[in-house]
Amino acid sequence: FKHCTVDRAPLRNKYFFGEGYTYGAQLQQNPADKDKPKAKGPGNEKLYPEGEVDPIPTWITDLVIKPIEDAGIIPKDWINSAVINDYRPGGCIVSHIDPPQLFDRPIITASFLSDSALSFGCKFTFKPLRASTPIVQVPVWRGCVLSMSGFAADEITHCIRPDDTEERRAVVIL
Repeated sequence: FKHCTVDRAPLRNKYFFGEGYTYGAQLQQNPADKDKPKAKGPGNEKLYPEGEVDPIPTWITDLVIKPIEDAGIIPKDWINSAVINDYRPGGCIVSHIDPPQLFDRPIITASFLSDSALSFGCKFTFKPLRASTPIVQVPVWRGCVLSMSGFAADEITHCIRPDDTEERRAVVIL
């Protein structure tokens, strides 16, 4: 994989295809920007320059994107990126709103390997890592496709809580 294709965390690996982006701690780690002031936080996420991540693999196009297009969930040729989050048991992604400057709506996810839940409106604390009770949870069963837009995508944070990842889980985000 190209350097910017893979982002490793202790219980979650992220793989960018087609387009990749900086977020969180990565906003502080770009060596090309070492002499510039470091902007971090929501609204500062940016796409990597073209060619910095690997193209979308054929198997994702054939087995994930095409069936979703054929079902009429998204228009043909609308997808320009695919991100895989590979979670180990206890893996999570903290509460966030996907940056609208990077992601057109709807945000589509396809879940694999095991069941989990997408939680909305949680607060996280660290050391130890904990998440509050969600305002609402949506089950994301193995094999399900979820489409997120409107309030769910733009007005309330969503997350995967550590206690909702009991087994290895993978999700493809389009």
